[in-house]
Amino acid sequence: MATILDVARMAGVSRSTVSRVINNHPGISEDKRERVNAAIQKLSYRPNLLARSLVKQATGNILVVAKTTLSDPYYSILAEALMDCASERGYNPLFYINQQDEEVPLRFLDSLYGKVDGMVFLAAFRLLDRESILYLKRLSAPMVLVNSAFGVPGVAEVNVDNYAGSYLATEKLIGLGHKRIGYAAAMVDNNFEMKLRFEAYCQAMKDHGLPVDEDLIVHTDIPSYISGYEIAPKVLANRPTALLCTNDLLALGIYRRAIERGISIPGNLSLIGFDDILSQSNPERLFVERQLNTMHQPLAQMAAYAVETLDRIIKNGEVYGNKVFPVTWVERGTVAGPAPELR
Repeated sequence: MATILDVARMAGVSRSTVSRVINNHPGISEDKRERVNAAIQKLSYRPNLLARSLVKQATGNILVVAKTTLSDPYYSILAEALMDCASERGYNPLFYINQQDEEVPLRFLDSLYGKVDGMVFLAAFRLLDRESILYLKRLSAPMVLVNSAFGVPGVAEVNVDNYAGSYLATEKLIGLGHKRIGYAAAMVDNNFEMKLRFEAYCQAMKDHGLPVDEDLIVHTDIPSYISGYEIAPKVLANRPTALLCTNDLLALGIYRRAIERGISIPGNLSLIGFDDILSQSNPERLFVERQLNTMHQPLAQMAAYAVETLDRIIKNGEVYGNKVFPVTWVERGTVAGPAPELR
């Protein structure tokens, strides 16, 4: 990536002259201005607008960037917690939903000049590529990445132990005597969290000498309630005694379809979700009963840590790495041992 010195050398001027041209200062000859602008265009130089905002007076704003709408209960819970934590620390949280672009465009990041003190990216792996993160790091832009596996040194990331959580859930079912354990997977190929959960299920089955039966595995592109409802017949037709789901929404859709088909839960089918959105959000929003066994993600703690870390980066320039929160088993009413006739 070109620097201001590269522009100065190509234009045959000083670095301060380039800076004055960028900031539209008067007193620069038209000849020099044209040479500098030509060099900027040829080198595709990007002025460090975001970095310049850091030396200005603090705005009191932090930006939360998400890929999905806040109608998704998981991100809604996180966003609300982030908003509360930011407000408690005296910040004004702003939200940007990036649905149209594959990734957050650098032109948007540059446009934040003088408008925000720092940023939190939700589901960062869906919003940024490694080049964008390195670009922001070079600008010393305060940021925290939630749900991220880039592992860029000095960039703060907040995650949960997806692998350990899914492995534990699988072992819970095995320990109860289940052998025909199925899996409802979503976005395994392009979501590192979902991939880790699926891999942990496969490994736990193998570690306990149980086959990973492809007939008991169903995939979907969208981890939603509707998707769970639609894919349920395919996996239920092969009669698993237990089913792990990549998240709660898929599990709840499958639960609804199973009940409609007269399948007793947990009498004939044990069902486990992941995330524990039911205990962390308004149930009226979800229109479901609070009885799903699941793996709990501490979303409020994750949000508090993200805001606290961003605050320290903004104020002190501290450097952080990856923070991994554990997930915990939540016992409710959708898991039991297999019925004797199904063992």
